[in-house]
Parts: sequence; C-alpha cells; structure tokens
Amino acid sequence: MTAPGLAGEQRSPHDSGPRALWIVALMLGLQTGHVIEHVLVALQGRPLIGVAADSQEWHLVFNGLIAAASIAAVRWCPRNPWIYVLVAVSVLHAIEHVVVYAQYLGLVAIGASGLLGIGGVIPVLPVPPLALHNFYNGIELVLMSLALWHLVEEELAKPSPSTR
Repeated sequence: MTAPGLAGEQRSPHDSGPRALWIVALMLGLQTGHVIEHVLVALQGRPLIGVAADSQEWHLVFNGLIAAASIAAVRWCPRNPWIYVLVAVSVLHAIEHVVVYAQYLGLVAIGASGLLGIGGVIPVLPVPPLALHNFYNGIELVLMSLALWHLVEEELAKPSPSTR
C-alpha cells in the first residue's frame, strides 16, 4: 500500500519522508530558541523576546505544544526510535508545567515546585526545580537532534529518483 508523497510521488505509509523531516526540524528550531531564551535569562536576567516569553503561561503552552507535536510525530516517523523517547520526556515535561501552573494559580496546595524535583508534589528527584526544567529542555533538544539525524540518514539512504 502506498500513500502520496510530495509532488505526486508514491510512498509507503511507514516511510517518514521529507514532511516528517521538516516538522522535526521545525520542532528542533523552536526548542533551540527556547533553550537560548533560558540561557539569556540565566545570564542577563531577562529573555531576548520579552518578559512574556518567561511567563508560566508561555511555558505551559510551549511545552504542551512540543509534547503534542512529539506525539503526532509518532505517526509521521513510526520507525524513528528517538521520537518515542522524545514523547516520554516531552509529555513528562508538559505534566511538570501543568503542575507548576496549577501551583501558580493556587489550585494545588501540596508542593511548590512542580512534580518530581525538590519541593515537588512527588519529590523523587534530588534536583532543584529550575535545574530539572533545564534538564528537560536539554534532553528534548538532544532527542530532537537525534530524531532529525535519523530522518536525514533515512532520506539519504533512499535511492535517487533516477535509479528507481
């Protein structure tokens, strides 16, 4: 069974294709910008694109979108092992932000610093909240890079149109 690819090309439904490559590249670019913002906040005390980029709302929405895009990427890249690890990490990161936001709004009285880090609702990791969030962001960046690398190698391994 084949599905249409770009420019009318027929592709297997398990073939990631250029669309998946560009979507993962976009996720990687956005996550890189997010990490740069965190570094700028650490170095100069404010983000480059304004204080709104460092708000609880922004982090909740951004990390929720990264988790949703990671889940959707499973459909586009079912044979990419890095996508599955990315889903696990990004969903956990998004859950952390849901808990942090609920605490920010005063809806959760237990804990004051997220889910799993020091002071969290389930404080199983001996890591301060900010370090834990930076760890999530860094791991997501590495996993997106590995997922993109896998997709690029997959595309390069395909025979060129002239040899098909």
